[in-house]
Amino acid sequence: MLRSLLAVFALMLSLLAASLAHAVQRTFVSTSGSDANTVSNCSATAPCRGFAAALTVADPGGEIIVLSSGGYGPVAINKSVSIIAPEGVYAGISVTSGNGITIATAGVDVVLRGLSINGIGGAYGIDMTAGTSLAVENCAISNMSTRGLSVATGAKLKVLDSVFTNNGVVGVRMQGSVKGSISGTRVFGSTNALDLSASTSEEASLLVENSAVSDAVQTGVTVIATGTGTARLTLRNTSVSRSGWEGVVGQADGGTVEIQAVHTLSFDNAFQGFYALATASGTARMDVRDSVSHSNSMGVYIQGTTGTASGSVSNSLLTENGSMGLRVYGSGGKLTASGNVIMRNGTGMSQASSGVFNSAGNNLLEGNSTPTSGTISPISMY
Repeated sequence: MLRSLLAVFALMLSLLAASLAHAVQRTFVSTSGSDANTVSNCSATAPCRGFAAALTVADPGGEIIVLSSGGYGPVAINKSVSIIAPEGVYAGISVTSGNGITIATAGVDVVLRGLSINGIGGAYGIDMTAGTSLAVENCAISNMSTRGLSVATGAKLKVLDSVFTNNGVVGVRMQGSVKGSISGTRVFGSTNALDLSASTSEEASLLVENSAVSDAVQTGVTVIATGTGTARLTLRNTSVSRSGWEGVVGQADGGTVEIQAVHTLSFDNAFQGFYALATASGTARMDVRDSVSHSNSMGVYIQGTTGTASGSVSNSLLTENGSMGLRVYGSGGKLTASGNVIMRNGTGMSQASSGVFNSAGNNLLEGNSTPTSGTISPISMY
């Protein structure tokens, strides 16, 4: 009996030791490492060669640390983990097909810091379809054929001090009930640079601050709501420029879109600098304050056709817009302007097709080819 108990105890100890040997809080990768070093838990003295191998022996909530500059391969993340390349160390992922990093496991919290993901035929740089949170810090994602970063789940997203360059269809795409913040980040190129969308029963929100969006083939920043979805965007200290179509677009196709732009610069976009459109009984709201819209076709355009679009522009500069500085159109459109400088546009303020244009007495119009068109309704400031 005693021998049996001792044997069972010895077996339990061996199983515990084996378990501990394959789950550590911190693992390491190096260009001189080997994936066979998973037997040593990818330690600092016996690192693994790639992220995928190191992940297998990392604790949930653990870390994978890059020791030397080089490429470390795509990885599908199935547990909470941080992948970290220290400053001065290049950690690359070359994506020939599929995704650079895939996150498709419910409940995981992922941190990606200091990584460079480059597409050479691959579709997505980072693709998250399940999970609780994702932080992308000091990363560079470029040349993906479809999307640089895609989040299609109700996760919390943080993007900090990162760069997205020429990523096919969309640079950064967020859809569903995502709650995101983007700060200190640059998004260059792509067909559409930055997209946020919500469909029926979804509620999405995004803060973009201290960032730059430029050179999109079509739109710079797009916010779309359909069905009963709600999508909210706040822009702060951010520039949107040189888009082939609009700079900032809020489009409510049955849902609700809300955009707040503060200290935001929209310039050199082929169409509108700021554009709110409501169709299919949707509701679009756009408020622009202490901002600049110049050298676009239109500075700010509020359009309510089969939906309701309302907007306000205050304490802002609308200048050098070839067609119009401020415009409202459609029976569901309403625009209120206060304290703005509206200069050197084709038409300064424009109202058409039963839209409502309310103007406080403190707007300055100067040097516009046509000061106003349509009916501009004066309103009291008090």
